[in-house]
Amino acid sequence: MGVQFGVMDVQFGVMGVQFGVMGVQFGVMDVQFGVMDVQFGVMDVQFGVMDVQFGVMDVQFGVMDVQFGVMNVQFGVMDVQIGVMDVQFGVMDVHMCDGCPIWCDGCSDV
Repeated sequence: MGVQFGVMDVQFGVMGVQFGVMGVQFGVMDVQFGVMDVQFGVMDVQFGVMDVQFGVMDVQFGVMDVQFGVMNVQFGVMDVQIGVMDVQFGVMDVHMCDGCPIWCDGCSDV
């Protein structure tokens, strides 16, 4: 998936921490993200439960474009979609400056 998880443009690649912790429900999620079968509205109360899966996803489904609309405030609890994820973890694209992660302080090109 590279680091962009399709058209989500949120680069969930590195957000694998959330994906894993959430029980890989972004990938599986009962195929609700792809089909959703009106699950965005219903989802069996998954919007509230789901361990904040939609929240951490920063709701960058693109298709939602309105952050699920219904939530209007992205679960409210998340308050601006976890905020932290607002950075979309794109910076953690693991850009290597010749072997050193981008977050290395003072990485020198060797």
